[in-house]
Amino acid sequence: MKKIKIAQIGMGHDHAGVMFAALRRMTDIFEVVGYAEVPEDDLDYISSKEHYKNSLWAYEGAKKYTVEEILSMRDLDAVTVETYDLNLVKYAQKAADKGLHIQMDKAAGENAEEFENLLKTVKEKKLVFNMGYMYRFNPLIRQAFERVQKGEIGRVYAVDADMSCYYSRNKRTWLECFQGGMMQYLGCHLIDLIVRLQGIPEEIIPYNYATGADGVQTKDVAFALLKYSGGISTVKSSMIDAGGYVRRHLIIHGEKGTIQICPLEKGEGGPSNISTRMTDYLPSDGWHGVGRTTNSGVFDRYEGMLSAFAAMIRGERTLEVDLETEARIQRCLLAANGMQCDYKAKINL
Repeated sequence: MKKIKIAQIGMGHDHAGVMFAALRRMTDIFEVVGYAEVPEDDLDYISSKEHYKNSLWAYEGAKKYTVEEILSMRDLDAVTVETYDLNLVKYAQKAADKGLHIQMDKAAGENAEEFENLLKTVKEKKLVFNMGYMYRFNPLIRQAFERVQKGEIGRVYAVDADMSCYYSRNKRTWLECFQGGMMQYLGCHLIDLIVRLQGIPEEIIPYNYATGADGVQTKDVAFALLKYSGGISTVKSSMIDAGGYVRRHLIIHGEKGTIQICPLEKGEGGPSNISTRMTDYLPSDGWHGVGRTTNSGVFDRYEGMLSAFAAMIRGERTLEVDLETEARIQRCLLAANGMQCDYKAKINL
């Protein structure tokens, strides 16, 4: 099997280092050419010196290029775009214009039109486009989605999703980069899950706010209601929640049962080794039923995603999420940010 020749553009995203490290481990699938920094990422500030320095181990011994050098490589197959979040679409567009397959991290900026122009280019050039919403490749979340599609828990009337953590004052100050604060930063993962489970909401009501802790006035707590016929789903993402990481959860409420995934991820050593746990509840369990629990075992957060990306390039599988749905998720995210966005309008790609 011919290896996929790939390079990384950008080091400013929180996932950049571990993504590059995963690529370098997957030597049977990828030939990793090297990486490029992006000037606009301003790594001393945007990604923070501490985070940047802590990820440098992933690039040791790898060849460094300019973005222009990477985009001019004639035999390159694909790129991963791992810039600071608000530069992702700009550099993915450059790659798409060159006819390269794209693995782009989340979220897709704050401009729906620019993102949809990128997707139009991807469609016109028949490229593979895959986004770095890592929960899409979490084995138990995938299993839960399949069970919902089969109707095992009946009609889903509500989803409760929480993705919280505790960050330093400096990181909370960094949130000023985003109009939606924590919703843009981590709440995007939950918008992705709910919209793919339930479709377009009838109404999105954002309640993002600043706790004011340590004098920081950025929107360090994200909260949104997504109203559907017969139910209301909720998104919550706090940056100042002690123990929030181990309590991250996705609860899918169906008329015939409930699926709870908690924690969404549990660290298992190594840079990206994790596990997760799913519990099923049925009406017949009664009020005191503890449900039936399934453990995922240890898996790598990024290798499943990158393996799927490679399979898409080889034509062995279709896109994980179709382009129109990608655009729809992004519009719903912008609305949950509190920004003006017609998330119910027709999308033309």
